[in-house]
Amino acid sequence: MARAKAKPVRRRAPAKITPRKLRARVHGSTLELLDPMPVAFRDGEEVTVTVSEGWKPDLEALRSSFGGWKGIVDTDTLLKNIYASRAVKSRRPIPRF
Repeated sequence: MARAKAKPVRRRAPAKITPRKLRARVHGSTLELLDPMPVAFRDGEEVTVTVSEGWKPDLEALRSSFGGWKGIVDTDTLLKNIYASRAVKSRRPIPRF
Protein backbone atom coordinates (compact mmCIF):
# COMPACT_ATOMS: atom_id res chain seq x y z
CA MET A 1 0.00 0.00 0.00
CA ALA A 2 1.33 3.44 -0.90
CA ARG A 3 1.79 5.92 1.88
CA ALA A 4 0.29 9.37 1.45
CA LYS A 5 2.90 12.07 1.26
CA ALA A 6 2.79 14.33 4.31
CA LYS A 7 1.98 17.96 3.66
CA PRO A 8 4.62 20.45 4.75
CA VAL A 9 3.74 22.22 7.98
CA ARG A 10 3.26 25.93 7.58
CA ARG A 11 4.60 27.91 10.45
CA ARG A 12 2.92 31.06 11.55
CA ALA A 13 4.92 34.20 11.01
CA PRO A 14 5.55 36.04 14.28
CA ALA A 15 3.19 38.95 14.81
CA LYS A 16 4.65 42.34 14.01
CA ILE A 17 5.08 44.43 17.12
CA THR A 18 3.80 47.95 16.66
CA PRO A 19 4.97 50.32 19.38
CA ARG A 20 2.20 52.36 20.96
CA LYS A 21 2.44 55.35 23.23
CA LEU A 22 0.10 55.43 26.20
CA ARG A 23 0.06 58.27 28.69
CA ALA A 24 -0.16 57.32 32.36
CA ARG A 25 -0.12 58.96 35.78
CA VAL A 26 1.95 57.51 38.63
CA HIS A 27 0.13 56.61 41.86
CA GLY A 28 2.59 55.10 44.32
CA SER A 29 3.92 52.04 42.51
CA THR A 30 1.10 51.77 39.97
CA LEU A 31 0.37 53.50 36.67
CA GLU A 32 -3.10 54.88 35.91
CA LEU A 33 -3.64 54.95 32.15
CA LEU A 34 -4.83 58.29 30.80
CA ASP A 35 -5.38 56.96 27.26
CA PRO A 36 -7.80 54.15 26.40
CA MET A 37 -6.27 50.67 26.31
CA PRO A 38 -5.79 49.31 22.76
CA VAL A 39 -7.94 46.29 21.91
CA ALA A 40 -4.84 44.36 20.76
CA PHE A 41 -3.82 43.55 24.34
CA ARG A 42 -5.39 40.58 26.09
CA ASP A 43 -5.91 40.28 29.83
CA GLY A 44 -2.76 38.95 31.45
CA GLU A 45 -0.55 39.66 28.42
CA GLU A 46 2.96 40.82 29.25
CA VAL A 47 4.04 44.19 27.86
CA THR A 48 7.21 46.27 28.00
CA VAL A 49 6.96 49.76 29.47
CA THR A 50 9.43 52.55 28.67
CA VAL A 51 9.27 55.41 31.15
CA SER A 52 10.13 59.02 30.32
CA GLU A 53 9.55 62.24 32.18
CA GLY A 54 6.73 64.52 31.16
CA TRP A 55 7.32 67.70 29.18
CA LYS A 56 8.47 70.69 31.20
CA PRO A 57 8.57 74.23 29.79
CA ASP A 58 11.97 75.92 29.44
CA LEU A 59 11.24 79.08 31.42
CA GLU A 60 14.73 80.48 30.86
CA ALA A 61 14.22 80.40 27.08
CA LEU A 62 10.85 82.14 27.53
CA ARG A 63 12.37 84.84 29.72
CA SER A 64 15.22 85.44 27.26
CA SER A 65 12.71 86.06 24.45
CA PHE A 66 11.00 88.96 26.23
CA GLY A 67 11.49 92.21 24.33
CA GLY A 68 12.65 90.45 21.18
CA TRP A 69 10.50 92.69 18.94
CA LYS A 70 11.45 95.91 20.67
CA GLY A 71 12.46 98.52 18.08
CA ILE A 72 11.70 96.18 15.16
CA VAL A 73 7.89 96.25 15.10
CA ASP A 74 5.59 99.19 15.76
CA THR A 75 2.97 97.38 17.85
CA ASP A 76 0.36 100.14 17.58
CA THR A 77 0.45 99.98 13.77
CA LEU A 78 0.48 96.18 13.88
CA LEU A 79 -2.68 96.09 16.01
CA LYS A 80 -4.44 98.64 13.77
CA ASN A 81 -3.62 96.53 10.70
CA ILE A 82 -4.85 93.34 12.38
CA TYR A 83 -8.19 94.86 13.37
CA ALA A 84 -8.59 96.52 9.95
CA SER A 85 -8.03 93.20 8.16
CA ARG A 86 -10.62 91.52 10.40
CA ALA A 87 -13.21 94.16 9.47
CA VAL A 88 -12.91 93.40 5.73
CA LYS A 89 -15.63 91.05 4.52
CA SER A 90 -13.89 88.28 2.67
CA ARG A 91 -16.93 86.10 2.03
CA ARG A 92 -18.93 86.33 -1.12
CA PRO A 93 -22.61 87.01 -0.52
CA ILE A 94 -24.85 83.96 -0.57
CA PRO A 95 -27.17 84.12 -3.60
CA ARG A 96 -30.84 84.11 -2.66
CA PHE A 97 -33.40 82.85 -5.14
